[in-house]
Amino acid sequence: MWVHANDSGFILQFQIYTGKTRDNVEHNLGERVVTDLTRSLLQASLQRDGIYACEARRSWSSLSNRWIISQCSPQDVELVSRKLKEGSREQFNTIKLVTDYNANMGFVDKSDMYKACYEIDRKPKKWWYRIFWHFIDLTVVNAFIIFKKTTANTDRYLSLKEFRLAVANGLNGADPETPQRGRKSIEKPVKKFKI
Repeated sequence: MWVHANDSGFILQFQIYTGKTRDNVEHNLGERVVTDLTRSLLQASLQRDGIYACEARRSWSSLSNRWIISQCSPQDVELVSRKLKEGSREQFNTIKLVTDYNANMGFVDKSDMYKACYEIDRKPKKWWYRIFWHFIDLTVVNAFIIFKKTTANTDRYLSLKEFRLAVANGLNGADPETPQRGRKSIEKPVKKFKI
């Protein structure tokens, strides 16, 4: 899946990679995907305002491609430092586009991390079920990100797990104050991240 996400991990656009287009192997796939996912950004208009773009290419087997918009010129240089093998630090100049890319490349990864915490983990026989569950998870993650942004300056806080449970209860029509009946369910162990 090709994904366009913002800095909070919110998925703005996506495309499902289907392999062939009209029974033809597609050439210039990366160019087409980036063009499709950034068309609404009106790149030419941004360039007239001095905003430039930087693309990262990854192998086609990866799940996502990153695209970052930067407001710096390709001639802008910035001093950065890196740690050497023996532990000392070295300073050197690099293009600002590169540092902007490195600072912003994890947007899709953030969404993937949220999704992986409590994703619907079913192994259906029909392939399209898997895509359906994936979109349910993405929808809940996007809703959680919106909830976090809209309640950031309030005392309303829910973890991702609590948010997912509240969504499930709301879809079931359950009143949050209603006591639960029946025996207590055994929770599955949570994956690596707790958000």
